[in-house]
Amino acid sequence: YLTNLEKLFLLDIPDLDMANGEMIMDIESLKQLHIRYVQTPESVPDFSSLKNLEELVLSGPLDTRAQRIVDISALDKMTHLTKLSLAFDTIKDYESLMSLTNLEELDIWTPEPYFETSIIQNLLHLEKLSIRGLTDECGLVTDESIFQRMPSLQEVEINNAIIYKK
Repeated sequence: YLTNLEKLFLLDIPDLDMANGEMIMDIESLKQLHIRYVQTPESVPDFSSLKNLEELVLSGPLDTRAQRIVDISALDKMTHLTKLSLAFDTIKDYESLMSLTNLEELDIWTPEPYFETSIIQNLLHLEKLSIRGLTDECGLVTDESIFQRMPSLQEVEINNAIIYKK
């Protein structure tokens, strides 16, 4: 029934098996997937079988005591993504983002000191970068030359304030 579905929004799904399971993996036509978990998994599910998936938005409950995604290593197989949003402040290793060279938009929460500028420098198609959780002391906030070396980058937003615009 869902073979032609292009957009799927799963909001406040209490069953992790449903949000991460075969039902989703069988929708080959899926281009956009938004999941807001009630019970958040520890790892980003491997959605790499969804070859047409361009946009992935994952978020969890607003309750700060809830479990949050820590491991995003499954993303390194999802090189076809053009938009990624991860609303979790518990991720400590962002190296998987380096393989997402087709990304045009990246929206993440990150606690310092886990985010390094080398992670985004190879994202040559990146047009918009939004990062929340960084402080003014972070080199990313003050070093505009990082952005100038990225040919497609149009806008950088840190903590909801635009700090770079082409």
